Amino acid sequence: MSDPIQQPEDQTQSMQPEDGQDHNVQETREPAQVQPNVNQPVKSSSTKKKKPFYKRAWFWVIVVVFVLFCYAVSPGGDSGNSSKPSTSSQSSHQTSKPKAEAKLDSINVDYFGPKEDGEQITNDNKAVIVTAHYTDGSKKGVTGWTVVNPGALTFKNPQDFTVDYQGKQAKITLQANPPAEYQSALSKAQSYSTSMHMSKQGIYDQLTSQYGEKFTPEAAQYAVDNLKADYNANALVKAKDYQQQMSMSPAAIHDQLTSQYGEKFTQEEADYAVQHLNG
Repeated sequence: MSDPIQQPEDQTQSMQPEDGQDHNVQETREPAQVQPNVNQPVKSSSTKKKKPFYKRAWFWVIVVVFVLFCYAVSPGGDSGNSSKPSTSSQSSHQTSKPKAEAKLDSINVDYFGPKEDGEQITNDNKAVIVTAHYTDGSKKGVTGWTVVNPGALTFKNPQDFTVDYQGKQAKITLQANPPAEYQSALSKAQSYSTSMHMSKQGIYDQLTSQYGEKFTPEAAQYAVDNLKADYNANALVKAKDYQQQMSMSPAAIHDQLTSQYGEKFTQEEADYAVQHLNG
């Protein structure tokens, strides 16, 4: 009888580990860790929210310093010096507010405009400056004044203008500047008087002569009218020259001084010279 066929060992029998331990426990996998994105900022819960710049102390310090600087350099700011007027004419007429009980005491008038021949001095002339003085010592520039005798400036002679303000009056004397020719004639006349001791008529003739200065009669007349000369003294100098250099008698000297062909002094000027020859 043949041996029974042995059944092969169960292939499904679990394999026993060599160490004899039971590993019939299910294996658990750990979850895969996600790598952080280096390009994405990491938000921290501990980061504080920043204050707006206008709530920070340094901002208000800068604002205060800037405001103080602007106030110091502004025209109305007090930088240690009182503000100065823009023109010299204004600086000489600084005003102060009078007290309520102060009364008008007097006025004074100044003129800072052109002095050309024909310039009108009227109520509308803004170059006329009127300053009112009050009983408390204060003064101020005022408007609403009136030129009592308006008129035009002339270079031929000075003129007085009267200004009225609230019953107080003041006068100012003005004269226009002469034309250039007139000023030149006056300069020449001064030279003839001081260096040659000529008479008034002699200077006029020299200024208008075709062999002399050739000024117009108007310019020559302006010159002798505005020349400040002592003609008595001029006549005396001439008389002494005739006496010392030509040994002339007093009577001859007198005739020479008054002659229309000589010095052309007046009778009074010649009399003075002869009387003081030996003085």
